[in-house]
Amino acid sequence: MDPKKKTLALILALLFLCLPAAAWWWPFGGDPAPTPEPGSDLPVLQGGEGAIRVYLKSLGQPEALGLTLLGSYALEGDPGFRFDEDSYIAVAAAGEDLLLSAGGLTINMGAHFTLTAHSDDAGIRIAQTDRDNLYGGDLKLANEKGAVKAVLTVDVEEYLYGVLPYEMSDSFPMEALKAQAVAARTYALSRRSPIRDYDVVDTTGDQVYRGKDPDMENSIAAVDATRGVAGYYKGGYATCYFTASNGGQTELPGHVWGGEGDYGYLAMQDDPYDLENPNSVVKSLDLSSDPTLWDRALQAALREGVRAQLEPEATYTVKGIASMAPADPKYGADNRMFRSLQAGVELTDGRLLYVNMDFYGLLKARYGLKINDQDWEVLSVVPLKEGEPCPEGEVPDAFRLESRRFGHGVGMSQRGAQCMAGTHDKNWVEILNFYYPGMELVRMEMSPKAITSLEELPEALGYARVRPTPKPTPAPLPKLETGEYYARVALSSKGSSLNVRERPAVDAPVVGQLDHEQRLIVTGEKTAEGWLAVKTAEVKGYSSAEFIQAE
Repeated sequence: MDPKKKTLALILALLFLCLPAAAWWWPFGGDPAPTPEPGSDLPVLQGGEGAIRVYLKSLGQPEALGLTLLGSYALEGDPGFRFDEDSYIAVAAAGEDLLLSAGGLTINMGAHFTLTAHSDDAGIRIAQTDRDNLYGGDLKLANEKGAVKAVLTVDVEEYLYGVLPYEMSDSFPMEALKAQAVAARTYALSRRSPIRDYDVVDTTGDQVYRGKDPDMENSIAAVDATRGVAGYYKGGYATCYFTASNGGQTELPGHVWGGEGDYGYLAMQDDPYDLENPNSVVKSLDLSSDPTLWDRALQAALREGVRAQLEPEATYTVKGIASMAPADPKYGADNRMFRSLQAGVELTDGRLLYVNMDFYGLLKARYGLKINDQDWEVLSVVPLKEGEPCPEGEVPDAFRLESRRFGHGVGMSQRGAQCMAGTHDKNWVEILNFYYPGMELVRMEMSPKAITSLEELPEALGYARVRPTPKPTPAPLPKLETGEYYARVALSSKGSSLNVRERPAVDAPVVGQLDHEQRLIVTGEKTAEGWLAVKTAEVKGYSSAEFIQAE
């Protein structure tokens, strides 16, 4: 080789070796092509409006609700019936109607009405939830059989802010939270129904929803990072069931709930990630290989099983339990929901009999192996030697029964997803592909729920045609709590009113007024200065005890 060319080749070789490993793809330096983000290449579909109607079933059947309105709200979208920022209102069922109380006035609203949001930051705090979370969107209130029924219409992404931290801990790995966000979004969209006045309930009947808590930053970030992503199967949304822990095997819907359906995107398969997670629920029971150490119920079950295999008059003596194993799977040989525990009973004459004892009926509840009310637990047995797993070839001195699976076991295991993301560095797409192997991930482009500012509304819509009562009527009082009692205002004149103050002091702001003979609830003992803590459905504060008479 020419000496000049040889020298040039040597210089280039040295430069190449000195470059960082990430730059070797280009001998003159530079950054390598960036790794695409998981899910960045998903097909995009049009999904229409992205609103979800949520029935706040967790409220029970309240006779009244206390609501604090943050942001801009109006009645039925009518600017003539708007509320100031931080307005507190009470809504109570009365007969077949609803009474709305605000600012000392009570109005008959008829059988139902809707509080409509008119700013992006609008949200409602509901006193009966005992938390400060915000419920965004429009709130429809209706009198249903003498109780206030509340249905929230909210954008699906805003809805997920209030689902994720209550279905999966906000402290879980981010990739697990992203997988949960997609599963929860898909489930909600699959439940939209034109034949009901709501799509989902806010309880475990669908998905737990508790409104938005801005402190749940990881959950909010996971929702935003997967915005619009959902699971598709045969041209429609999959029903993305998920469970706390599957015990080491995913389950099929038909095995749990019966019925028929096309769930080709799910599979019954081993889940080593759930099994590996030390936080997965497991309950255990150690049984000695000497059955004389068992309690009476187990000894009786064993005797009954042995006797059934012998001649009526035969005598026998049990030497010990040679083996134990789960038996009688509910749904085929590969299914781990076992109905029975099979004991290999060794007799002193050398015979070996196999006796099946009822797992769900006898062992589960009686011996602390119960995890679910339904018979969903999976069973496994570990032979023991001096309290440790028995080495192969040695005779066990005990057997450990292990019951697993917290929930129905269908779809994604949250404990499995936690382990996949936190221990095995799996991303959210890989997690979803494992638990929903026949499901396609798509990105839905959905139009957010339209928000119209109060200033953009027409001057007079006429939708909110409220009917004032002949005389402002107080809303029904809530039920008494411990230590409270009913009372009445006792004034010298029917035309007078009693002030309710923010604090027990004459210079405290007045937060409301009560009429002569109006009923109220006294919530505490009289102070040394003569004040009583009082409340109604509309107001709460302090009034002079001189003008209050207990019923």
